[in-house]
Amino acid sequence: MKHTKRRIGIIATSVAAVLIGGGVAVAYWTSSGTGSGSAPVGTTTALTISTATTTDNSVTPAVAHPLYPGASTPIYFTVTNSDASAVNLTDVAVTVASVTQTQPSTVGTCQPGDFTVNHNPPAALVTVAGGATVTQSAFGSYALVMTNTGVSQDACKGATVVLATTAS
Repeated sequence: MKHTKRRIGIIATSVAAVLIGGGVAVAYWTSSGTGSGSAPVGTTTALTISTATTTDNSVTPAVAHPLYPGASTPIYFTVTNSDASAVNLTDVAVTVASVTQTQPSTVGTCQPGDFTVNHNPPAALVTVAGGATVTQSAFGSYALVMTNTGVSQDACKGATVVLATTAS
C-alpha cells in the first residue's frame, strides 16, 4: 500500500504539472482599442454636348438643312465623357432656348414657340464609357420642326434658333 500511495502521489503531481504546463501553452494576450479612418470620394466631370456635323450654321446643335414653315430637320450632336469612369444616362433633352431674329420687327416677331423639338427617347439607359463619345442616335431620333402657324412667319426668315441640351 505504501507503493500505491506513492504512485498516486507521483501520478497526481504529474497530472498537476501537465495541467499547469498546458495552461501556459494556451495562454494569449487580449487587447481592445478604437480608431478611425477615411477615404476620398471622387467626383465626375461635366459631359460635353456639341455639334456632330455642321451642315447649317444657324442652329446649334447642327441640323441637316434650313427650315421653313411646316418643315423638320434632323438634329445631330455628340456626348463626350471626359471622365475616367462610365456614366449612365437616361436621355438628352433638347429644347428651343432662344431665337435671334434678323428681320426687322415691322414684319412681326419670331419666337421660340414657332419651333418644337420632336424626340423619340431610348428604351434603356445609355452608358457613355470613360473617355468615350457617343452620337445622338444612342438617345433616339431628334428633329427640329418649324411649326406652320397659318399666318405669315416672314420674321423667322434667316433667324438663328439656339437649342439647349440637358443630359440626365
